Amino acid sequence: HRYCFSSSIIQNARSEARKLIFGEPDNNVAYAMFVRDQLQREGHHVVLDFKSRKDIIRQMEKIVIADEMNRRKEHQLQPLLAHERMPFITQWKHANSDVLMAKLGSVSESPPLKFLDRIFFAPSFSTSTVPYLQRVFMADACHLHFGKYTLFGCYGVTANSNMSPVGFAIVFGNENGECWRAFWKFIRSLHPEMNADDVTIITDQDKGQMAALAQEMPNVGQFHCSWHRRQNIMKRCGGGGGKMPYSAMWMYNKLVGAHSVALLEHYKMEHFLKIDNFNLTYLNSIPDTSQYPASRCDMGENIYMYRRTASSGAESMNAAYKEVRARTAVDCLNACLILTHRECVRFLRHKEQAWQTESVLTPAGVEEITSIVDEISDTIFRVTVMEQDDEWKCLVQRSGLGSNRYTCTFPKVPMNGSHFGRCTCKRDKTSAAPCNHMVAAVQSGRLPPVFTTVSIMPWWWRREQWQKQLPKDVYPSCSHTIQSIKENHLPDYTIRYAPDWIAGKKSGHPKDAARKKSGLEVAMAKSRKKMKRTDSSGDDKIAKKKKGEGRIHCELCGKFNHKSKDCTLLQHRVMPELEVDCGKDVEKDMSGEEEVVDETQATTEND
Repeated sequence: HRYCFSSSIIQNARSEARKLIFGEPDNNVAYAMFVRDQLQREGHHVVLDFKSRKDIIRQMEKIVIADEMNRRKEHQLQPLLAHERMPFITQWKHANSDVLMAKLGSVSESPPLKFLDRIFFAPSFSTSTVPYLQRVFMADACHLHFGKYTLFGCYGVTANSNMSPVGFAIVFGNENGECWRAFWKFIRSLHPEMNADDVTIITDQDKGQMAALAQEMPNVGQFHCSWHRRQNIMKRCGGGGGKMPYSAMWMYNKLVGAHSVALLEHYKMEHFLKIDNFNLTYLNSIPDTSQYPASRCDMGENIYMYRRTASSGAESMNAAYKEVRARTAVDCLNACLILTHRECVRFLRHKEQAWQTESVLTPAGVEEITSIVDEISDTIFRVTVMEQDDEWKCLVQRSGLGSNRYTCTFPKVPMNGSHFGRCTCKRDKTSAAPCNHMVAAVQSGRLPPVFTTVSIMPWWWRREQWQKQLPKDVYPSCSHTIQSIKENHLPDYTIRYAPDWIAGKKSGHPKDAARKKSGLEVAMAKSRKKMKRTDSSGDDKIAKKKKGEGRIHCELCGKFNHKSKDCTLLQHRVMPELEVDCGKDVEKDMSGEEEVVDETQATTEND
């Protein structure tokens, strides 16, 4: 009968099934060495890092002292002085001796206990795949829903724009600079070819990432994720979605969209004088090479950005592996096995697709060149072709007055089967694909027949490169589970997990006992947010409060902490007084006469 199964019965069944499938953490950790050995037999790369009891005790003392100082600060008590800390720790250990003995053991135990602190691992095929991936990688970290563990991951991109794993780490504690240093050290030891000048790693540059990456992989270029950068700008400077002229977000979007350093500098000279000093200082707080694709590509001849400015690929993979992060994974050993198995399945699926493709370009490459051809389908260009010793030189100009002329060059000898060249507009560098001027030169018919829209596509969009990234003779597997490993080995009880209360708490970490609300509770919460109002006829009506209603808002800078009449832009701009009338800037001179300043279109605008 449908009323025979209550919520408690169903939940107990789930808990029992989870215990039978994944085991219990305190028992699973005793098989950590056997899990490592089994993964290494299958060709995977696994490194376990342990901490001694002394290190755990030292870390616990820091947490206890920090919590006590925060407690005294909240209750406005006298702070804990330096000479009072050691007696306080001694008293605290004596009061909690039973818990410490159960979780951390004693000093006299032989052999001594060791606590599993970090697991670094990578699939077996990663060493064969990473050297052929595109030279832009993405890294990110996310919390796991069991214990106080954090998952670190780094991904590359294949020729078909699929994410390919580089390496992972499951670390006890929160994300910090020390954990990032250990992670990048493992990545460098496994993939030394990544430490190169033409490699760009996109991260959110938070919690010590910049210093850790610069220390362990000094040759790579660091790039700030554009999504995180926009969120920080919106939080610090306002400006909404970037539609408000001369706001920090508007200026950032303009600079990110620039394809050449010349256009980047032109935007700065034209608009920086009209931007608030605080917004300008925040925009310049990060080097241009770490936030603008044009500046990053200008650092070397073979540096490309592949149209990627955000670490969304790594974050999407973290969101996709919910079963790895969920509570059902129980512990980090199960999470390691599940994640390795899922990556092996993905590799086999992509390999089958790559070796069944018969076209010259990958599906992503076909989509890339098709979008460029469609972009110029209704545009007329004037093309002049000149033959040189080892290349063809083309002068391309859009028909019409005031259009700029660009120079495209194509090599006569193909590289890896590709005649991909260069263009002075620099869009080929930021997109890692032919620009509209290069496609127009090929479609003009003035070049030899060997130059087509397919032959000028770079080799990193071709099927041969895709098949190199997914070798046909590589068959990774991860078929073992924690239960199958337990059946053939005896546990080593000298290995333990560190208790959760050793690591400090952090805002944003999943709550330990978060209860999922029912549909009725969610509906009642929504109804409370509605406002009642009475119309002229006396009938009651329910109306939602509009977003932003009642908040102070400035129409000049987009911030929500002052009104337009009090905005500092009216006082600190170069113009003495600014009035907004139909989208035009009106400047008043010292004599009081108004002079309308016409805005002329810059001749260096990109076609």
